[in-house]
Amino acid sequence: MEPSPGAFSFGPRNELAGSGAILVRDSRASIPLTKVLTGDSSWIVMLVPTPATESSISPYQPLAEAIDKRHPGQTHFHYYTPKGGFTGVHTRFIKHPLCKVIIIIIQGAILEGQKQPLGVAETALVACGDRTHVILACDNIYQTQLDASEFPTIIKIHSLSELDVEAAANLLFGQPSSRPSSGVQVQSLMIAPKVWPIETIYQTGSGPPPSDFDAIYRLWIECLPPTFALPPDTLQCLLWRDGFARHYVVREEGTRQILGFCATYYTFADSGGQRLVGCLSAILVAPSCRNMGIGLSLHNHALQALRSLGGVYRLKLGSIFPRLLYGIPLNSPFEGWFRRRGWTMDDQRSGSSQIASDWVITFDQWQGVNISPAGLVFRHCQPVEFNMALDFVSQETLGKNDGWYDEYAKLEEGQHVSDIIMGLEGNNTVATAIVYTAGNSTCAAEDLPWMNNAGNDIGGHKLMILKGDDPAMRNGRSSVVTRLLNACATALVERGARGMFLDAMKDSGQTLRSLGFQEYATYRDAWREI
Repeated sequence: MEPSPGAFSFGPRNELAGSGAILVRDSRASIPLTKVLTGDSSWIVMLVPTPATESSISPYQPLAEAIDKRHPGQTHFHYYTPKGGFTGVHTRFIKHPLCKVIIIIIQGAILEGQKQPLGVAETALVACGDRTHVILACDNIYQTQLDASEFPTIIKIHSLSELDVEAAANLLFGQPSSRPSSGVQVQSLMIAPKVWPIETIYQTGSGPPPSDFDAIYRLWIECLPPTFALPPDTLQCLLWRDGFARHYVVREEGTRQILGFCATYYTFADSGGQRLVGCLSAILVAPSCRNMGIGLSLHNHALQALRSLGGVYRLKLGSIFPRLLYGIPLNSPFEGWFRRRGWTMDDQRSGSSQIASDWVITFDQWQGVNISPAGLVFRHCQPVEFNMALDFVSQETLGKNDGWYDEYAKLEEGQHVSDIIMGLEGNNTVATAIVYTAGNSTCAAEDLPWMNNAGNDIGGHKLMILKGDDPAMRNGRSSVVTRLLNACATALVERGARGMFLDAMKDSGQTLRSLGFQEYATYRDAWREI
């Protein structure tokens, strides 16, 4: 998912050669800081990135001295560490009653494993409440995009040299600068977000696939990591899908070139056939056309359209079926963008914002071949058992796994009931899952493209459903999961598969690692209620 926030981005490094400090944005009229720094007791909290190299002299020493000369109160410097990013220590200082101003320095290349500096700035913005929030951004992070429509105050400097930080301090405290202006106008550095006209490029029943698919496919390849690359015919099959699909584009005036694309789906939540889930499945914006409000326009239009559908009771960031991306990839640089648009990323309740992962294993690494049945029987579902299996699916997924019932029900249409693996304890169904292999024309294989990316001859497993808490059950959850996976692996080996791909698994990481699985991709499962 690649949003295109209305943003400010840094140009090439030589654009500001010789310049001092430029006030790029001050939407809350926070400058000068003397408006809020009253008396000697007020604090400034500064969050600075950990230096790339060790030195006895901090690279932020000139900045500290420049601030201290102008601010009689305390200034607290805190590193945001390479691994930890924004921590509880930072929060305690920011929320201290004496803290009036938070300044975040964004500077330098991101080290391997280091938190995205904009993520730290976004978290600080949320934590600071009504306190003054300032970003001091150095020119040498020109690859990074700052969403100027979201951060209230942004100051841009060329470097952390004594001359440049003196210019920044003069600007912060409303003192005249001793350096000449660079002559660069703020308007030339920013592209204001705007509302773009949205075109519905595809909806169910709208006719043949549009000729614009090639442009959309290029966006997919340009905007997503290699993990999520798909062959053109696979992506086209996922997008131009009879059923519940509606997709949008933003075009350039005159040329009609596609600049941005948004995919949405809606699906029945459960067996009742009344409630729908709307899925904001992907937002793609050409890298050269970002920072112009295209992604925001697509996002807002798509949500409004999904909300307007009768029966839609909740929205998902990502897709259920067909599966483009299950959710926003974990640690995506655009996670903060979605947070600020109302998507909750920290709610760990079921069906809210849990972490879900795809897993893969080749059977030469499989550690489960000698697992004993433990009183459980696993077998392929027979046609006479199909309704019993559906009743179990309906009961166990209601309110927990939207869209799963239909995926099971569709197996009857293509006579693929035997793709369901059932786990029974006595006469009671305690678990189900669906297995599938490439090229067998089942809805499972058509709806889930990622198995083929994981390797040749890999089979798939999806929609594991376990019976809820039941005192009568003799086997615990972990035991059932392990043995169900073993049964699915056996079924796939019988079909010639040499490995297994698991789709969007939650809460089973320890068990899966013990069996030899490797994580393929990880997502945040984010939802919004209507």
